[in-house]
Amino acid sequence: MIKQVRLINWQGYSDQTVDLSPGINVFIGPIDAGKSSVLRAIRWVVEDEPRGDDYRRRGTKSTEVHITLDSGQVIKRIRSSSVNRIHLTHPDGREEVF
Repeated sequence: MIKQVRLINWQGYSDQTVDLSPGINVFIGPIDAGKSSVLRAIRWVVEDEPRGDDYRRRGTKSTEVHITLDSGQVIKRIRSSSVNRIHLTHPDGREEVF
């Protein structure tokens, strides 16, 4: 289960952390508040969608999305003009790079 999502230079967010509760989470807010951006960021890490760089915040060189699971694992996707990788950090601190 996803416990937390951190968006860095993702669409309208420079650095935002969203904590999720067990069960159903509802995002409420006006149009263009960034609700869909959070879901799109999760999809980017899990399904590699969307493709391209349109999601990167304007004027920035890289973007990151960190997903923390209730198991303590952290999945971090990083994308810049020279880097496109996923880091998996285990609760014991061991890290794998894909």
